Amino acid sequence: MSKTIKIGPLLFPNCMPASLLSFADLMHLTNRRTGRIIFETCFVGLQAGPVECSHGVTLHATDTVDSSLLDAILVPGFWSEFALHVEKALVTHADLVRRLSVRSSCCHLWSYCTGVCLLAASGHLSDQPATVTWWLAKAIVKRYNKVRW
Repeated sequence: MSKTIKIGPLLFPNCMPASLLSFADLMHLTNRRTGRIIFETCFVGLQAGPVECSHGVTLHATDTVDSSLLDAILVPGFWSEFALHVEKALVTHADLVRRLSVRSSCCHLWSYCTGVCLLAASGHLSDQPATVTWWLAKAIVKRYNKVRW
């Protein structure tokens, strides 16, 4: 493998940053253990600059979600306890969903937790297998019935 895989952990307001930082650490560890640069992480956002994540943690996006240099984008979850919270978050992050929806299929989009709802809303999970947390399953399966939940 000669090409470095460039992955953009995605920052957006009130996202959960801990798992993004853990992911970046794992990619860094892989590079150290193999003695070569296999993965490059580059935090991305709607625009470059500071992004206030949950718990008042501010992280810096060095590039945008539109970057053509990315091989993959990792979409984190956001805090939510009810389907109504997810609905509100989808409205709040409508621009992000729109920008994800126009991403080329050449760039892989990965997600977990409630972040999967952002990808489902973007249309990138249509006809794809996906999972969602148990307490949200009934509402999200009904809303995005083209996803193979």
